[in-house]
Amino acid sequence: MGAGDGKIADAQKEENSGFSLWLTDEPQEAVRLREKGECVVFVLTPGNGRPWVPQIPYCVEIEEDAFIDSGSPEGGNHNGSEARYFHEIPTAYLYRVWQRHKGLPWHILDTRRLSLREMTEVDLDALYEIHREEDSRFFPEGLQEDRTVELGKIREYIRGMYGFYGFGIWMVSEKETGQAVGRAGLQVREGCAEPELGFAIAPAFRGKGYALEACRGVLRYGFEELELPAVRAVVHRENKKSLRLCEKLGFHVDKEMKFAEDVWIGLKIEREECMIGKGTEIWE
Repeated sequence: MGAGDGKIADAQKEENSGFSLWLTDEPQEAVRLREKGECVVFVLTPGNGRPWVPQIPYCVEIEEDAFIDSGSPEGGNHNGSEARYFHEIPTAYLYRVWQRHKGLPWHILDTRRLSLREMTEVDLDALYEIHREEDSRFFPEGLQEDRTVELGKIREYIRGMYGFYGFGIWMVSEKETGQAVGRAGLQVREGCAEPELGFAIAPAFRGKGYALEACRGVLRYGFEELELPAVRAVVHRENKKSLRLCEKLGFHVDKEMKFAEDVWIGLKIEREECMIGKGTEIWE
């Protein structure tokens, strides 16, 4: 498929936000468009042998029957061109690819009172407010005193964590006010097979049940959208509030660990424990 054949112009997101990107199953064309700064999704098909094109960060794999010829009744007549259109690629996926290309944060999920989205550089001050009164024993990987250094870490996190894994620790905001009240999400710990739940709520917003509500949303997203088999949590032995919260979420103690002379409790919850029809759903 040539470049003109794969163009999607002004595709509409559910919120009616217009965006455009290129779809092509030709490796050289994909690289050419990428070098021009275009947003490109490379399409792997049986016809092109599904080659690896390292210059293109996003691709989709489809079968031949996912094509519709533009001249067919299904595809309509587009000035006699032989373009083929991909009708089985989810628009939501393409929209997120376009957002990543533009450096825009992904909206992740909503709960009854909260909204979770990816962190941006604009959230720098909010991060320091969220972690203002945290116990250094419970959060050994705290923020940098130099905010310029922390800003660099945010940029690298957006690129390396969100960009590579598609998840991470997200910003938590009140739906009604838009005010950032905390952070919650999934992180990767070296040596662990499963992602780890992480959360923190700003001092001014504690005692409202926000941590429990946000973490329930995170677990639901992890199990339903990411299809994770399990999620872990690591909590300092003296952090009784977080241990109680994990218990409410359905975590069970898996093992004890020792870091820097402190004892940490390893907890775990499996997807099967939380699915519909298999006991109490922890996100309700």
